[in-house]
Amino acid sequence: MLKKYKNDIIIFLTTFFILGLIFLMYYPGIITYDSNNQWAQVQSGIITNAHPFFSTYFMLLLSKIWNDTRIVVIFQMLIFSFSWTYICHETRNENNFLKQIIYTVFVTFIPIIGVFSITLWKDILYTYYLITLGFIVYNIAHKKDFKNISILEFIIMGILLFLVYSYRHNGKIVAILYLKVIKYSPLYLNHV
Repeated sequence: MLKKYKNDIIIFLTTFFILGLIFLMYYPGIITYDSNNQWAQVQSGIITNAHPFFSTYFMLLLSKIWNDTRIVVIFQMLIFSFSWTYICHETRNENNFLKQIIYTVFVTFIPIIGVFSITLWKDILYTYYLITLGFIVYNIAHKKDFKNISILEFIIMGILLFLVYSYRHNGKIVAILYLKVIKYSPLYLNHV
């Protein structure tokens, strides 16, 4: 089974390794006033609406694994690595794996990816969820028929819509707009 996903594992490990190097350069990650404020809420257990409840609560859950800001940074690195691996998997053909490795190295070193991955902000995970959701919607829009869309894609899309909705105060608007885009896509209209 691992042989089937060998290329995906290579993409994932390349992405995570490069982000890990960037993390070590900026160890223990980049923490700003907002980061400190949100982490103080996690430590006190008193969650206000200064940051969306769910993003702070999720940090609180992560802190139960390891009570350190670095757990959130490592989680962000994992999420980006999974997201990028999924995008590469879906766009791969038999001739472009080497190009994907080169793109992976290039993309991971882009400051907005590399440095943001190690910055403790709710906006980082929100953005990664949006990137993945946007790619799933793009992928669905290019399929000929709803029968070609797997249940797993619908489940992941639902989870991502919930996370986008919950991670920022303006996420509600974005989630609703995504649903409208899907509803008025040619694929949906041809199916109804």
